[in-house]
Amino acid sequence: MKKGITLYNIIFPIWLLWILPVTWVVVLLANFLIDFKEGSKIQDWWYTNFTNPVSYNPFSSFFAFLWVTCCITLTAVLIYFFNDRWCLKKAGLEDGQRKAVALSLAAFTAPYLFYLPTEFFF
Repeated sequence: MKKGITLYNIIFPIWLLWILPVTWVVVLLANFLIDFKEGSKIQDWWYTNFTNPVSYNPFSSFFAFLWVTCCITLTAVLIYFFNDRWCLKKAGLEDGQRKAVALSLAAFTAPYLFYLPTEFFF
């Protein structure tokens, strides 16, 4: 590779964009927001209201809190779905019992530690 050529990161593998062309919209927008030139208003807002609060203290910004809450909720829903459909399918439980166990597992194993402000550790 020639010296002086800078390759910027891409959020998604480039070959997957060819296989799933719908992802271009999401990937290009996310890559644009992350790699936007420094000092712009969009990049400053993104850093102060989203990137930094999600990493260090989700309670310091409404957008970060909303994002972390949505991620935890999505994770709990996926835990419930996969436990109900696959993991507990052959456990010999009745349908109501299987759903109750899957719901309990989803409620107790959701990643609530994402709310932990890590700014206290640094």
